Amino acid sequence: MQAFWAKALRFTLDRLGRPASFSHMLEREHSLRYELVDQPRSIAASEVVRWQDWGKPSHTNGMSRAAGELFGWKAEGSEYRSYRHCIQALANIGSTETLEHWKCEIQDVAGLSASKSELRDFSSLDEMAESRARYLLGDITLENLKTSLDWQEIRIFHRESTCDHLAIHQWDGRLFLMNSGGSHHFAAGRYLAVRLGVEVPLHATLRIHRLSRTAVMELLEEYEVFALADEPEAYMMFMDAMRGFRAGFLWCALPRPYEHGRAVLLPRKDTRSMQIATLLHQTGHADLGAHLLDIAARDMNIPGARATAADARRHSVATF
Repeated sequence: MQAFWAKALRFTLDRLGRPASFSHMLEREHSLRYELVDQPRSIAASEVVRWQDWGKPSHTNGMSRAAGELFGWKAEGSEYRSYRHCIQALANIGSTETLEHWKCEIQDVAGLSASKSELRDFSSLDEMAESRARYLLGDITLENLKTSLDWQEIRIFHRESTCDHLAIHQWDGRLFLMNSGGSHHFAAGRYLAVRLGVEVPLHATLRIHRLSRTAVMELLEEYEVFALADEPEAYMMFMDAMRGFRAGFLWCALPRPYEHGRAVLLPRKDTRSMQIATLLHQTGHADLGAHLLDIAARDMNIPGARATAADARRHSVATF
């Protein structure tokens, strides 16, 4: 009976504009919490968050989403209904700049995108070379260096046209070779080159992934943005509490590798949503808006320089 009257009191307070049910839910439901921790610093490109794709059109689990489109709920009259809404700032939040014929040195590369070995097991390419490519190292000689880098699967050295390229992310800062093969030979060649004191220049397309500070600020002018766990039972409790309080919100999935999180956007024009935002701040839930602002403000130190067309045609391996 006591539980019944407590629930009735929360219901009454909700109707009077005080988020009692939501506050009660937060006290009980800790699995809604989601931490935006830095990803493990392995050499795997798959562990770098793909913020550049956030807000782009997508089709997952049978649901299509246009650029900047989110799903949401809002109170209209006596109803609490679902809707879709496109936010142009979200559509513009990530960008990729492509630079052809970029020139850098093999030691500038810190990670890879593909390998028969588990890239997440290694914190550096040297560690990978010593663990998985020792059969290629042998004596520290120019002959062994050339043997490693002559491997045809290192496509940026041996193919005029290839999808392999270099990539750097504003929120990570490391240069990755987005390769299709040749990981062991590349790691071995890089390992040998530094010990021989030999420079091995790379010429490849460079893709620079950034967040737009302007777009982030435009988004935050309209919404408070949080990261919550994409856990079905916890989310349904969140949904029920929002419906009970009649507070509006929008949501979308977070980018990989944050597969188990979702972004929740609370409209600043909705006074009840702002009360929910206050509670989420007070209880220490992840402030995704502040996280995005921090990323967008970071400077980038991009290794290398644009190569000339003549440099780009020169075969790198033939320089030693």
